[in-house]
Amino acid sequence: SYFDGQWHLFYQVFPFGPVHGLKSWQHVTSKNLVDWHDEGLAIRPDTPYDSHGAYTGTALPIDDQLFIMYTGNVRTADWQRESYQLGAWMDTDNHIKKLSRPLIAHAPAGYTSSFRDPDLIRTDHGYYALIGAQTTTEIGAILVYFSKDLTTWTCQGELNVPANARGYMIECPNLVWIDQQPVLLFCPQGLSQTTTPYQNIYPNMYLVADQLDLAQAQFTEPHALTQLDDG
Repeated sequence: SYFDGQWHLFYQVFPFGPVHGLKSWQHVTSKNLVDWHDEGLAIRPDTPYDSHGAYTGTALPIDDQLFIMYTGNVRTADWQRESYQLGAWMDTDNHIKKLSRPLIAHAPAGYTSSFRDPDLIRTDHGYYALIGAQTTTEIGAILVYFSKDLTTWTCQGELNVPANARGYMIECPNLVWIDQQPVLLFCPQGLSQTTTPYQNIYPNMYLVADQLDLAQAQFTEPHALTQLDDG
């Protein structure tokens, strides 16, 4: 995110070694996207709502602060997963204050606790969040949420991602516009090799459409699914 005269990049890290461990967010900044300064750990898994990992999300400049929305991962005593969509504000001194309560406390009916990675989009009439999800029948999905104030969120529905692009879970949705066309980047877990051959553990894909109505969670004329990186 570009905020307060410089670029801010956050990435997941396990600070105690190069292994898959308890996730935190590391923070680096740059004025030119070439030279980077390490700002240290930004978000730690230190609350009841992110006790087993601070998963991915989005940082969005709003006035003189940076709003962060991310997924908190929690495991219960019997190792069941709970996912919370959390919020935090960062000021120009890089001080981060987490909100005390989840923005979205659970996935809607019909979806599992594999519910994570909010991608924030600002529009003229409010904010949308695309969140990776999984149906109770273990099919990948992307849910669209809306908020006028970044506090109260309502589910608008499930984005009409083509059936062959879903796998059993969709992670890390990211929406951009290029030449006024919506481009959706995402990682479908368990995508069939007959859909596209890939060497990664999970493929990373993109989908271009003619238009996107976020309020209705509908692409118009989605094009063919394309692999972003062969791995």
